Amino acid sequence: MEGDGQSSEPADFEGAQFVEAIPIANGFKYVQERMQVIIDGHCLRGTMKDAATGVVSDRILVLEVQHPHVPSIDLIDLPGLTTYPEAKATEIHNILKKTVETDAARGGHAMYLAIVPASGDVRPNTNTAMAFIERHGLKSKTFGVFSKCDQVTDPDVLRSLITGADTEDGETAVDMGAVHLEKGWIASMLKKPVGGGTGSAAA
Repeated sequence: MEGDGQSSEPADFEGAQFVEAIPIANGFKYVQERMQVIIDGHCLRGTMKDAATGVVSDRILVLEVQHPHVPSIDLIDLPGLTTYPEAKATEIHNILKKTVETDAARGGHAMYLAIVPASGDVRPNTNTAMAFIERHGLKSKTFGVFSKCDQVTDPDVLRSLITGADTEDGETAVDMGAVHLEKGWIASMLKKPVGGGTGSAAA
């Protein structure tokens, strides 16, 4: 997310424009599917390296959302970090590294988003995205998000990680693998809890 209003597109960016109405009910799924079609098409037309890794490194997908209730911001959605296969991991790391270096050259206005799935190993200090944030000294510019909180196995641990309070068993947030971010942590879920209430996992 850039605060200087400058375009994130490189000077040699080339692309086609598609204007489509995104359905409100399942817009996230619709966008994911359309983006995957574009990426797959580019990989088929692109180099053998693109096809082998499934990563497009020389193009940027720009999604412009116009709606009365959305803020006026530029949000850069970086590719998910992975360790396997090695070729894909290398390509993604290079993209992330270039993005950080480009932002630094422009004055360091970007904000970063680190997502930790609550459905798996919820400890931020073992998360690959958080490791990248810490390694590049970006903690002061990062928002943390615990996703899939409706699938968390221990809501008390999640509450501790978000609030910094001890668990009911007396274990500290640090014991649970908490990472302090100046911008804080928020929780999101795929669907409402059974009964429509808000449990402690959504605190």
